[in-house]
Amino acid sequence: MKNKKYLIPEISALSIISTARKTGDGYDFCFDSTSIPNEYRTENTLQDDCPIFHQAMCILYGDDFRNSELLCEALRDVFVYVDFSGIFNRMPVGRILELQELAKEIFKPKGIRINFGKEDMTYIAFERSASMSRDNRLSFVRSDIYEALKERMMLGMTIGKCQLSKLYAYNALLFTSGKRYNDEDILSEKRIIVIDNPESIVKDVDVITVADDGTDNPVRVYTRVQKKTDVKITEFDGEGLISPRLAGKLEAGHH
Repeated sequence: MKNKKYLIPEISALSIISTARKTGDGYDFCFDSTSIPNEYRTENTLQDDCPIFHQAMCILYGDDFRNSELLCEALRDVFVYVDFSGIFNRMPVGRILELQELAKEIFKPKGIRINFGKEDMTYIAFERSASMSRDNRLSFVRSDIYEALKERMMLGMTIGKCQLSKLYAYNALLFTSGKRYNDEDILSEKRIIVIDNPESIVKDVDVITVADDGTDNPVRVYTRVQKKTDVKITEFDGEGLISPRLAGKLEAGHH
């Protein structure tokens, strides 16, 4: 099973911010990747296939689309990675504070406009994988498939109050590289097993965190807080079950 790869453009947030134009309700951003100076600011990265890319392809080409080497460039103007290095990973003082305030405008629902050679397209802030979080990168997706992709990501469910860290961790998994395996004989609905996920209380866990000084100052003071507390955990969080037969097929497919 050969893993597909997709070309996904990457642009620095600093380059996008440089196009900021003041409007009545904030700022507009319009980055033209075809202009000669901007060609060198746009990097095409080769990304492994992942669940969210597959769902985007289903939206664009139908659920029964066929794999093809030509699909490498199929998402080239659908997703874009924006690199926020040098902005939110630095202290908010002086010029950095100004850049951070401008960067916040990029996350507004109206999105940003980027031209990849055809016309200006609107892109909206989307999700990121765990590795993207560590590298200060965030994906943006074309506005015309944003809602459909979000619905597929959430399985059509509407989320009310929830633990955001868990939701973000779940969403991040959809950007994790993997190979899609279809075997109706093994993966039929009659063979799907859902197990209980019981909770337990772990007593007297050492918890170390930080607390700020509670002010609105641009530079806050943080202090270390260390305490013991009881923590509720789910016993099978992150675990799954797989049959020896399917494991053997998957292993054989790697060779």
